[in-house]
Amino acid sequence: MRRRWPVKIPLNPYHGTSLSIAFTTITVATLKIWTGALSPDFLAVCQPIANATMPRFGDYICRGNAAEVREARMSFPSSRAAYAAAGLAMASLYLGGRSRAWVVGDMGGGSRAWAVVISVAPVVGAIFVATTALVDNVHHTEDILAGLLIGLSFSYLAYRFYYRSLFDARSTGAPKCSPECGENGALNVREGDLETFVEAI
Repeated sequence: MRRRWPVKIPLNPYHGTSLSIAFTTITVATLKIWTGALSPDFLAVCQPIANATMPRFGDYICRGNAAEVREARMSFPSSRAAYAAAGLAMASLYLGGRSRAWVVGDMGGGSRAWAVVISVAPVVGAIFVATTALVDNVHHTEDILAGLLIGLSFSYLAYRFYYRSLFDARSTGAPKCSPECGENGALNVREGDLETFVEAI
């Protein structure tokens, strides 16, 4: 008879953030290579040779640093905006779930207002970080908006993979397996009990 040792599978916001950033990284890297869009400061980075022809598609004759030129040719979408949204939006969702800020009728007006402010603050920070790319003139507006959309989308999907909806009255910021979870959201299962783990999730 096979002996089964008890193990704990932790479910916490770090897992959701890691999942969000992982999918964001894959998507952003793929789109950058596929589109090959030029950044606003491409000519300054490229430092093209005088009188050289520069077609819309094809090789550019540049004197600038090769690595910087390569980066300037992958402007869409903005990785700065995408990573900021992927990480900070997950924090925002987690804080909203823990504080129950978005559950209607759950708390008084003053307490709820503070809870909403705290939960929204990380997203505001992500937007601020994303706009610095526009101030630095390294990304177009559409690059930043696309990056934010990608990061926000994957952070929401990662959050919902582990947690209930922010508007769900049962939402307490604990993982969806709350009836089976132990301390700090650790799901107590035994090796080989895959069906138990899947059903709990």
